[in-house]
Amino acid sequence: FAMLALSVESILKNDEKLNLQLISSANYYISKHLLYNQFKQPFIGYFKHSISNTHNANLLGCASMTLVFTIFEDKEKLKLLAECAKTSIDEIDETGYIPYKDSKDGMWTDCFHHLYVIASLRMLLELNPYIDKDIYQIKINLLENFYKNTFFREDGLINYYKNNQYPIDPHNYAVTSIY
Repeated sequence: FAMLALSVESILKNDEKLNLQLISSANYYISKHLLYNQFKQPFIGYFKHSISNTHNANLLGCASMTLVFTIFEDKEKLKLLAECAKTSIDEIDETGYIPYKDSKDGMWTDCFHHLYVIASLRMLLELNPYIDKDIYQIKINLLENFYKNTFFREDGLINYYKNNQYPIDPHNYAVTSIY
């Protein structure tokens, strides 16, 4: 999140000096401490020493780093980020469901993390030339249908989990309103 915020702020202010050192430091940290190649499938971990792929964290990391490496025109890093994102893309099933993470305790999803995945994939679709744009668009469509069919309620409220509005969490409503 910090990397994405710093990158966007730098672009909006058109002041590369302002955040270049912070962006470089964040990139270094992510590259050295959060980039994993577990079972020959690269991903960006949620925390240092992550052993499973938390899909929203992986994709948010891929999206923010893609923004940075697009600016720096680093083709090799963009290719690596496309590979990292593919490990999450491959987990989206035909209904549009993607588990929270690749472990027994991560076989669930909630509304706002699902939307983080959609937003990240949209950003990757626009910026990373090394992804399969057709597959990404298909997966985004599946995710959006799952979102509409699972989290929207007839009474206008938003479910947190599938068919369950509890816990009431402002993240759901905030992310939904932005989406």
